[in-house]
Amino acid sequence: MTTALWWPPSWASRDIRWVYPRHVDLRILPEAIYRRRQEALHFLASPAGERWRRRAAWVLIVVLPVAFRIPAVRRHWALRLLEIAGGAAVLVKLGQAVRDWTPSPAG
Repeated sequence: MTTALWWPPSWASRDIRWVYPRHVDLRILPEAIYRRRQEALHFLASPAGERWRRRAAWVLIVVLPVAFRIPAVRRHWALRLLEIAGGAAVLVKLGQAVRDWTPSPAG
């Protein structure tokens, strides 16, 4: 068992293989991605997923454009680049798409 100094004490008994696997079988990756995608779509179609979509859309439509107006936030290079590229408008459009998305029937 290997531990590092920055790990919380509760992690000291854990085996490092659970944190960072040394060998990953890449043959199962496409199936795992497909399964996770199906689980995410199933969740987003549920009532809890609808609430999550509504909250995510609210953040994208209301909160982020307001955050672009805060001077301390506007000084960050990534947000300046996003603002120059018209990123606020793109984020609002993304929020509207998330808000208006209706899941297709399970098939």
